Amino acid sequence: MPDLASFVFTLTASADTTVPAYTARILHASFLRWLERDHPELVAALHDANHPRPYTLSNLQGNLHPHGERFKIPHEKVKP
Repeated sequence: MPDLASFVFTLTASADTTVPAYTARILHASFLRWLERDHPELVAALHDANHPRPYTLSNLQGNLHPHGERFKIPHEKVKP
């Protein structure tokens, strides 16, 4: 049986900002760029082939406010 892992990233906005309502494409691209730094051959195999992916990504969740076709993300101070 394959090993399973879960990663949860906590993101904060350094200033009030907006993002597209559907953020999974942005997160997918960011995930592949992150991997590409150390494993470019893995990224090519994950991205180029038309097959089921061994990973999944979800949209951003949390303090998001609808703002037309986008979500507004307010600046939040990070608690120590």
